[in-house]
Amino acid sequence: MTLLRVWIALDTNTDAAALIDRLYIVAESEHRFGTMIELLLLKSMAFSQQNQPGEAKSLLAKALHLGKKMGWFLTFVFEGYDLFPIFVQLLAEEINESIKDYTCCIVESKYLPDKYIDYWQRFWISECNTETL
Repeated sequence: MTLLRVWIALDTNTDAAALIDRLYIVAESEHRFGTMIELLLLKSMAFSQQNQPGEAKSLLAKALHLGKKMGWFLTFVFEGYDLFPIFVQLLAEEINESIKDYTCCIVESKYLPDKYIDYWQRFWISECNTETL
């Protein structure tokens, strides 16, 4: 995963995407859900960096569906800093209510840096209901 992060940071996203695709197939065949979620998040970051928000949102939504189903939470909190604007865009769209509530909980997490919490509170905090999780 470290190599993927370096490639994404160096903007060699084509190499990163190809490796992510290969690793995802293996992770899926071995039912390694945490790895699958992390790979989806990394690929979403790569697309976000390439100014392809549609693809980034699609991959993030797929990761969220899998994460909610499997009970993963902190992976999104810790990996999601760079995807925070995509989380917000995803919430602005019509998405499944349970996924919306799950996403709100992630974004409202106490582990987020203050700059993201301030941003979140200004725009979206009134939209979220964390009691439904």
